[in-house]
Amino acid sequence: MAILTFVLALAFVATAGAAEVRIASEISAGSHNAYVFEAGAPASGSVDFVSPSGDVFARELDSNGAAEFYFDSVGAWNVRYGNVSAKTEVTQAMVFASSGNYATPITLQSASKETAIKPVAAELSLFSSDSFLWPALFFALLGATAWYFFGYSVLKISKKATEDKVTIIVENRGPSLKEVILTDVAPEGTRTTFFSEVPEVSETVLGNCFRWKKALLRNGEAWKISYKLQDAKGVLRNALIVGTAVNGRVFKAASTELELD
Repeated sequence: MAILTFVLALAFVATAGAAEVRIASEISAGSHNAYVFEAGAPASGSVDFVSPSGDVFARELDSNGAAEFYFDSVGAWNVRYGNVSAKTEVTQAMVFASSGNYATPITLQSASKETAIKPVAAELSLFSSDSFLWPALFFALLGATAWYFFGYSVLKISKKATEDKVTIIVENRGPSLKEVILTDVAPEGTRTTFFSEVPEVSETVLGNCFRWKKALLRNGEAWKISYKLQDAKGVLRNALIVGTAVNGRVFKAASTELELD
């Protein structure tokens, strides 16, 4: 609900040996690919992803010279292949509201002592004038309401934990969706077994990230995933779902976090 976006510019770093690491120079937090080429052909072996704090995560390159990694912290990352490297800046991810829907990214600003307080009368004068402000506010509110009901309310996702079992249920209340991806994270130090559907697994600094893919989720269809989780404490993070309609529109939702006893 988690939105993942690449910038168009790519960062290329090459050496005399003609090895090359390619990744977008700026990405949002989430799952992205890095590509490695040698003499113009896909490279083989492993590539290191170095976090802003210096942690190193190794990933094997596939036949296309690509390695997928889940970037879960904001800051400057380094993708390293031998003595060749490329840097990418991971930006703020989408923040999830308590309702489970996507909220806009939060930007914190410190208040200044010199900030002047505007007179209330000056603010009220805007609303007392015969301007377009009231109609504009009305249509903005109407548009936001429509966006919620026709966008975020299409997908419903719930995540429950009972004893040592986690159950995630996704319901599609809108058009049929393709390329549906469900993502969940198990806290570091926990053990996960008995998956109802085997996921793709990647390691992150927060724990193991699981991804399930479904080619088609029809209107009215429910998708249920469960697995056994042991030694979990504290908070279980949101499960995220994203899918694409036939017309190309993307729908997404997130479950609420779970507080374990």
